[in-house]
Amino acid sequence: MPLEQPVREQPAPRSFSRRDILLVGAAFLITVSSGILYSAIISGRLLPGRTATQEELDKIPAQIGAFELERAEELNEVVTRLLQVDAYINRIYVDHGSGQVMHLLLLAGPSVPLTAHTPDVCYATQTYDVGRNEETLEVPVGEQVHQFRVLRLRSRVPTEPGLQVIYGWNAGKTWICPALAKVRLTGYERLLKLQVALPIQRSREISLDECRKIMSQLLEVLPK
Repeated sequence: MPLEQPVREQPAPRSFSRRDILLVGAAFLITVSSGILYSAIISGRLLPGRTATQEELDKIPAQIGAFELERAEELNEVVTRLLQVDAYINRIYVDHGSGQVMHLLLLAGPSVPLTAHTPDVCYATQTYDVGRNEETLEVPVGEQVHQFRVLRLRSRVPTEPGLQVIYGWNAGKTWICPALAKVRLTGYERLLKLQVALPIQRSREISLDECRKIMSQLLEVLPK
């Protein structure tokens, strides 16, 4: 008489948490991005990316929508050396109707330093607290849709306004602001980095629609 084989209990199927799914997604993103970088390396060169000359940047007009150029400022020599910039503009614009100020910073240079120094890192070393409140801002211009991030910063100085900072990079035809930008964009030799800082007046945050309008007008006059 054959012996009966013991019945083994089958393990219950594993349920995946949101954290597990996010980790898998991040790992996939890193794998794909690393593949792009690896392909660029074994081909003997990085992808060219996007750049601009100082002459091109200087042609950005003094009037952008309702904003008028107030003044242009030079970047600190330590900053330009750290970021290895090829060209830049650092300007203050003012909408005299509303009183809104716009600080426009546009940099052209190597991808690694321009993706390493993001606003959440830079402003946190100053007098601002960086919260976990970034939002994605999509800006359609013609047939293209550009993507930026909007970061809200609270000043540690009670008498100073907070800031809304809009930023992104351009490695080709459109502006993008991917997660893990340092990984995603490392395969490009050069990039443009755009950063717009808007002081928050009278504690009134600037809506995404207002941000979209400002960025749409700005993109119309940037180097194509």
